[in-house]
Amino acid sequence: MLMATFVSWVGQRLGAIALPLVALAQTGEAWTTGLVAGAAGLPVIAAPWWTARLRHRVDSGRMLGLLTALAAAGTAAVPVAALTIGLGAGTLVASGLVLGGCTALTAPGQRALLADIGDALSPATSVRALTGQDFAHRISMTFAPALGALVVALGHPITLLWVESAALATAAGLLAAVPSYPAVRMAGELNPAPSLREALRQRPTIARAIAVNAIGGACWFAFSLGLAIRGAEIGRPGVLIAAGMTGYGIASVLGAALAPLAVPRLPVLPTIGAGWALLGVSFVALSVVLDSPGAVLACGALGGAAMPLLIGAHNALIAGGTTGQLRRACFAADATAYAAAGAVGMTLGGAVIGVAGAPATLLAAGTVQLLAPGLLVLRRRPRTRPTP
Repeated sequence: MLMATFVSWVGQRLGAIALPLVALAQTGEAWTTGLVAGAAGLPVIAAPWWTARLRHRVDSGRMLGLLTALAAAGTAAVPVAALTIGLGAGTLVASGLVLGGCTALTAPGQRALLADIGDALSPATSVRALTGQDFAHRISMTFAPALGALVVALGHPITLLWVESAALATAAGLLAAVPSYPAVRMAGELNPAPSLREALRQRPTIARAIAVNAIGGACWFAFSLGLAIRGAEIGRPGVLIAAGMTGYGIASVLGAALAPLAVPRLPVLPTIGAGWALLGVSFVALSVVLDSPGAVLACGALGGAAMPLLIGAHNALIAGGTTGQLRRACFAADATAYAAAGAVGMTLGGAVIGVAGAPATLLAAGTVQLLAPGLLVLRRRPRTRPTP
């Protein structure tokens, strides 16, 4: 399962480099370059409604492999159309919808099955497995974008789209070989197949952690868009975002390498809170040193180092407090909330930065992330009946 994560993410990062260029070359319209990503986000945001009867069936490697194979076919539709009938907006949207629909089911399903396998091995293995998955995801950042840029520079962008489809097909074969691991239901799991709302009501602490995670997702635009826009404003386009992402990526890979050993030994909620607070500090610091690429790299590294431990503790909270269908519902709620919040942030972020400026936006986003972990310590007051 970890190899499937690594292979699929390498392919997707290679495809992400080539897809906008292929779309622009084929259609001649700049607005089509983001159609696949935009269309892929729609099924994920709408997942609480249309996946209600499906996500509980994604409980084995065979089902995950089938969905990943469907994603490979959806991805292959783009280079097939580019080489035959010509690539248009309709094909790009259809490809994105297929990819997004499969992702909405496979992302939480894969994390839940990985935790089930870990539970079957030892109590701590599920946490190590989930942090290992995050490491496999992050290590693809270290070489795949640069490799993709090299292939594009050599004039073969469509080749990368074929590689992405082949990588997803390979991942599908790896996942199909993984059996299901039925989990014993925990006390308090009232419904074997709860809705997302019911799952979060049963696990209020997890619900609060998911809310904090969604706030972080909504604030991410301040980093990604803010650095890109500020670089263009000061006449250094691409320099600041490259410095920030480089520092963030290298530090997050190093942190992810340590996370499988560190996370099981750390208290879960304090680690989540400290991680978000540290990312907030890095955003606030960026607002002060924004025009210095070296300082931007250092601030990006500060935030990147915190994220693997944060994500590992977040996954440990869900995996350690749930089993079976409740676990799948909580992971699905987490993926949906983060994706929806991130989409809203990216949609409105450009306008916010245009009005307030990148430094003020980073300061505000960092402050929000510093305060958000306070939700983790809230306690719901028990209802008391009045004395007759």
